[in-house]
Amino acid sequence: MKLALLVLVCVFAALPGLAQNTGLPNDAPPLPSNLYTTPSYIGTSGSGLPAGGGTTPANRAQVVTETPNGTTQGTGAWALPGDSPTDRGSGEASYTIAVTDIGTSIRETNVNGEAFTIPDGNTNGFVLPVNIGFIIEGGTSTITRTTSSQFRCTPNGPLANTCTLNPGAQYILKETSDFNYTLSVAGDTNPSPQDDKIWSYSTEFGTVAFSTNLYGFSAPWQCSGGTNGTVAISNGSWPYFAYLQMTSSATASSFAQCAFPQVSTNANPHALYGSNTGWDFTWVAALAQTTNTRAYFGLFSANAAVRPTDGMWIRYDTNATFNDTKFTFETCKASACTIIAQLNVDTNFHRFEIKSTVVGTIDFFIDNANHGCFNSGGTGGCTASANIPTVAELPTVVAGNDTTASASLVNFNRAAGTITGLARP
Repeated sequence: MKLALLVLVCVFAALPGLAQNTGLPNDAPPLPSNLYTTPSYIGTSGSGLPAGGGTTPANRAQVVTETPNGTTQGTGAWALPGDSPTDRGSGEASYTIAVTDIGTSIRETNVNGEAFTIPDGNTNGFVLPVNIGFIIEGGTSTITRTTSSQFRCTPNGPLANTCTLNPGAQYILKETSDFNYTLSVAGDTNPSPQDDKIWSYSTEFGTVAFSTNLYGFSAPWQCSGGTNGTVAISNGSWPYFAYLQMTSSATASSFAQCAFPQVSTNANPHALYGSNTGWDFTWVAALAQTTNTRAYFGLFSANAAVRPTDGMWIRYDTNATFNDTKFTFETCKASACTIIAQLNVDTNFHRFEIKSTVVGTIDFFIDNANHGCFNSGGTGGCTASANIPTVAELPTVVAGNDTTASASLVNFNRAAGTITGLARP
């Protein structure tokens, strides 16, 4: 009996978890025999935790970081957790965000702003999670995609190819599960209306004319019958309180036109939009029909025709030359034009928008959604176009008919425009 008990005690003593004071359950597998004896687990490059960290700063916790090179592990090192912003040079005009910027902040200091570009999500090192901060201390800046990823410039905003980064604001950019990017912002994102570097207007149409051929509050538009057309104010309904009814006559090939008054003479240097950036123009309007219609919302180099030789606009034109079935985006230079046809046409009110945040790149929006862009190189997901105009233009709306002798109508509700980053004191 004593011998049997002795054997039983020896068996239990040999069971895992009882033979060693490990705190593991009795059915745990044996621990490695060299766990407590082999120092290679600590303090060796590429094999685990580095040797003890520094002694300063006092009472600040440190974490271990390690940066692989894609083939082998890097050397572990102790570091303070958190964000250490990196400064971009005050004279730097552009910067492509690097993998090493992930998890940190970028501090922009150029008074003229900076054009940032970010690689597409889920490429190279830009795999989830991606978090990058922006501190905008200089001028108005932009961030633009490379090819396929897009931005939500606000967490619930539409997808766009470029976002504006305003002075005085801090932004957090995150890559989302669809491999696009989303910006959230804190700080002063709305420039002061007294900011001399900003030019802007906003026009709402009331129920009476401002004066002869001038319509709208705050910033009146100059309207004319064009060729056998008429312009008249009409009562609207919520939320389109009033609007201009721009009507061609029943005479074929007639039109009505409204334009924002020219700011200056000398070929209107204020309006050299194709050669500059930081501008954004919008029009809220509705077609009254989708047949026998020539409707244009955009920037015109001349105001004596349905369409001039130079400009950029969103059009719906049923003329036999074009035969549009969709709202179409177009840029023209000396009568040479490039188009993108994008959105099915209807008679609802829409918000038409043309803007530029990078010199030579023109973005087109309908109802706050980016539907295409043009630039000379076809970069950033844009359509290549050598036809970006370089002459002065004015915000313009045209409502015309085609070869059929019946009236065509556009209801023009609202217009607005902004130019930022002007080099004024």
